[in-house]
Amino acid sequence: MTKKKTAIPKKKAIKKPKYIKYLAIWLAIFLAVSMAASYFVINVCRQTARTKALSKWNSYTQELVKLMNDYCSSDEKERSENLGRIRRYLCRRYGENMNEFCGAYVENKKIAETPEGACAGIIVNFYDDNEDEHDEVFFLESSAYLEPLYKSGKYDPVKNAYLIEVYSVESDTLKSLAERIGLMPAIYSYSYQEVYINRKTHTFLPGKILIFKGEGENVSEEPIATIDCTPKDTKGYEPVNELFSYNGFMNPSMTDINDAQSITNDTEFDISYDMSTTDMSWEILTVPAEMYRNKACFKALPLTTALILIIAGLVALLLAVTVSSIIYSSKKAVWEIFEYRKKTTAAMAHDLKTPLAAMSAYAENLEYDIDSDKRAYYSSKVRENVAFMNKTIESILMFTKSETGTAKSVSRDIDVHALIEAEYNAVAELFEKKNIKVEIKGEGHVKSNKELIDQAVRNLVGNATKYARPDTTVDIVIDSKGFTMTNLTDQKIKNVKDLKKPFVKGEESRDAEGGAGLGLSIVENCLLSAGHSLDIGFEDETFKATVRW
Repeated sequence: MTKKKTAIPKKKAIKKPKYIKYLAIWLAIFLAVSMAASYFVINVCRQTARTKALSKWNSYTQELVKLMNDYCSSDEKERSENLGRIRRYLCRRYGENMNEFCGAYVENKKIAETPEGACAGIIVNFYDDNEDEHDEVFFLESSAYLEPLYKSGKYDPVKNAYLIEVYSVESDTLKSLAERIGLMPAIYSYSYQEVYINRKTHTFLPGKILIFKGEGENVSEEPIATIDCTPKDTKGYEPVNELFSYNGFMNPSMTDINDAQSITNDTEFDISYDMSTTDMSWEILTVPAEMYRNKACFKALPLTTALILIIAGLVALLLAVTVSSIIYSSKKAVWEIFEYRKKTTAAMAHDLKTPLAAMSAYAENLEYDIDSDKRAYYSSKVRENVAFMNKTIESILMFTKSETGTAKSVSRDIDVHALIEAEYNAVAELFEKKNIKVEIKGEGHVKSNKELIDQAVRNLVGNATKYARPDTTVDIVIDSKGFTMTNLTDQKIKNVKDLKKPFVKGEESRDAEGGAGLGLSIVENCLLSAGHSLDIGFEDETFKATVRW
């Protein structure tokens, strides 16, 4: 029986992470969670709004039931007054606040109903011969007279009535905030500056209409607009001044009264009133209470629903950005380490491959060429390449040591001028070969790790021996905060900041004389390990290195 070979899993390639990908994934996840949470919150708010709206309907209907029972229980003298109360109630209270149809019937005969349309009712105070005050209701003869008001655009009373109905269950604080930031349309109140009434028909013709911003206690003191709706012919009507208008029935879904809910004196209704005091039958036709239970979220609570959804979306976005940023940063760090190692390995191989190839060629020539003079030349070249490789490996080891920060942290007082001068003297011959002068100015001391500072200064001075332009001057200026080294160079540097990266040189070509490209990387690592900083710049063919303690 042969054993089944276990498949060796393929090694996954490390790819550069894409932030948009993580953001899209986590945004979808958090949006799903936040939308589920917002659905629950909206339903709770909607249930509250339903209860409030139903309570409003129940309150107005209860009051009308009482008025109907009073009417049917009264004698002939009181009945006229009670009928006036029902009409006033349907006009001013029910019609204005509910914007819905409502009709009152006694013995199957209609005695009153909400007027139809916006600004369709007014109530006028009169005094009789005994100076007793009483109110009478007058209804708009035709909505056609209000055409100038409807054409006024934003002051359209029908739209305004629906706005009042829609936002009536919203929080006052939320309404105020929405209005301040321009998300909520303005609401208006209307007052007739003058009307023309007919006491026989209880109808009226409109005059000038004053428009105020706001409603209830928030109405502006002065009108913001005046619309003239006065008809050409007012014959048979007497003028009356300064009257507020009342909205009537404006719900288009209730144009067919067969859809209305019927409440009669036989209906079980939650009211603390004795409804058995009359033998007359009465009926109220009103909008079904069920309409107030089943309003959609945006119709019942437009501002609250929009606010909850916006907050849910923003929270989802914030969480998605936070989580995806953390994951992206983690993945990017791994990828950058991978790329860093890949580029470092490639650069090391490149720097060592060239001298190895040269050594192979010289060794082959030594094997077949018997000329003693050439043998000496080939041998010297082999030694030069070996020395270069040894120097490169030493630089790599020094870079690794500086990068890991393994040097002992022993602080000593360092004379910066003396240190730089000592490092210059060690390589003065290399400067003299290129006829480069070195001027060291200023004095300074620093308490730091001498081994790290020595290595940093040594590499900066060595960098100048390689890349400073012949027949020029290297200027080193020292002060209490650090020192600055500047020199002209023939190097064509595209991005000077990249020079602090390992195995990066000023020019694209990698020659044996230029070194491994680790000098400035070692300088920065040493200075960072000692708690200092290196800043480099390149402008007008001048390279500048600034060390700050």
